[in-house]
Amino acid sequence: MTVGEGVYEIDERGVLTFINSTGCKLLGHPDEHELIGKPAGQLALGDKRTEAQADPARRRLETVFLSRTGVPLPVECTVVPLALGGHRQGAVVVFRDISERKSVDRVRYELEHDSLTGLANRRHF
Repeated sequence: MTVGEGVYEIDERGVLTFINSTGCKLLGHPDEHELIGKPAGQLALGDKRTEAQADPARRRLETVFLSRTGVPLPVECTVVPLALGGHRQGAVVVFRDISERKSVDRVRYELEHDSLTGLANRRHF
């Protein structure tokens, strides 16, 4: 069975302790050995978080990860904090590639906005 989403785990210091094979594939790594022990912050290009869920124990966000070759990969992540006895022990992050959706959004924006001013055009209304 193959999981279609990348999954990784970080410890309380933000260091990767696990990543599944799909996560490695999405990020362009042949296996987990290049990633385990590295700070998870090295994956992200920037902090472009959006849409926090109502449940404070889980957060859904969009960000951009960098592949092994430096190519930006837009992803949607769900972050689930891990706690033991009320003390945070790290988190599990599930992520998926949303680059196709982002491409469609970009084309839609270009069709509905003036390229010079960025203002909504007739098609938008």
